[in-house]
Amino acid sequence: MAILGFRQHQIQKQVQILSQKQIFSLSMLSLPTEELYDTVEKAALENPAFSVTYLNSDKVHLSSSSSASSIQKSDNFQAVLESRADTRESLSHHLLTQLHSLNLTAGETAFAEEVISRLDNHGFLLFDPVSLLDKKDPSQTPAVAKKMVSLIQGFDPCGCCTKNFQESLLIQAKLHPEPNSLAVFILDGHFDFLNPPVPAQIQKKLLSYLNSQKKLFGLKESAQKLNTSLESIEKAVNFIKKLDPYPGTNYSTESTRFVEPDIYIEESEDYFPAEDFSKGIVIAGGKTFIIKTAWENNLKVSVNPEYKKLACDKTLPKDESKKIKDAVKQAEDLIDSLSFRQNTLLKAMCLIVKKQHEFFSKGPGCLNELKQKDLAKELGIHETTVSRMANSKFVQCQQGFFPVRHFFTNAVNSISRDKILSEIKDIIESRKDAAERLSDQKLCTLLEERGIKIARRTVAKYRGLLNIESSFKR
Repeated sequence: MAILGFRQHQIQKQVQILSQKQIFSLSMLSLPTEELYDTVEKAALENPAFSVTYLNSDKVHLSSSSSASSIQKSDNFQAVLESRADTRESLSHHLLTQLHSLNLTAGETAFAEEVISRLDNHGFLLFDPVSLLDKKDPSQTPAVAKKMVSLIQGFDPCGCCTKNFQESLLIQAKLHPEPNSLAVFILDGHFDFLNPPVPAQIQKKLLSYLNSQKKLFGLKESAQKLNTSLESIEKAVNFIKKLDPYPGTNYSTESTRFVEPDIYIEESEDYFPAEDFSKGIVIAGGKTFIIKTAWENNLKVSVNPEYKKLACDKTLPKDESKKIKDAVKQAEDLIDSLSFRQNTLLKAMCLIVKKQHEFFSKGPGCLNELKQKDLAKELGIHETTVSRMANSKFVQCQQGFFPVRHFFTNAVNSISRDKILSEIKDIIESRKDAAERLSDQKLCTLLEERGIKIARRTVAKYRGLLNIESSFKR
């Protein structure tokens, strides 16, 4: 018979816990510059020991404002940072990121931004797009409205900027890399066939409808080719079930906030004996690039010198002395966190420019393969730290305005997605006369002639990203 009892065990574990200061440093790193300004200004109002100086916006600073001790403290933070879940990206921000990576006119961009700002939490547009046109801007026309709405509908997640879930499902079905013609037919005005979604009943309704239309008006060629077998209908129903009727619900509901550059990158004609990441100087491909942050150009933070003196005054009452010392300590911790953010952002962007110097010299189509984990390894920091650094940050360079995440690319057969997109666009533009006849399989063949061997399905996916319809629809 087993005897129940109690036993005492001693187990030794090594557990690393983030301090409040380290957690705060992570939150500072995640913030875009505009939100960081709000945080710093609020801290300055609440803590008199924290001093903020607004710099002349015309004055250019090429060197980091961080001291050697601050850099050391920043590196010490990096050694103990661990993985923590990032907050969800908002739908508007996710769509704006894709929008700003495209080469559009100012009028098109302004209208698309207005449309994105009006989407509800499901990703639907409850306004007539034409009503959102700026009447003072002659470049914004109904044709532009139609073009931009169609463009946004093809963004990830596919199916946003539609009136309702039925239209969203139809758009998703049409833009799918391998569309199901029967599913598209059902979703295009025959949604009632799915009530209930039982193949046998759908078949009965479908055949009845097709026969009645054939007698009255005659069927279109596309309708005549529909496969109405139970197996085909079952595949169509399963295809529809995999679509998302509310594509915007997987994103956070924070309000839209239009973005400003966080990093500025420019070529320099000046001579530098060597590159220096701490000063934002990168030498690559025979050219010199200067990386500056919006932060270092506009604000300078420090501990109020008067409070520093008071913190060392031993004649003050204990309560008052403690309050002053706490205020100084909070100010120092905030400055250390801001220094960590500045150093991490500057070093990471310098390395990105080093790896992607061809893009910054020549433009789109020249991005090399670069993953966040590879960048993290070279910087000696955690991959999630790189993720937070790239989150909601934007770069202004001579090639345009891009999110930092744009420069992280995966590769297909060692060729970056950016390169493949550029080649597909170049093929279609160079063969405008034959563009209507270029099927995905033909594009595969032409790409292979250029040394890019990818599957037809991948070509269809990338063609969709370029907002180019299939040859059947063109």
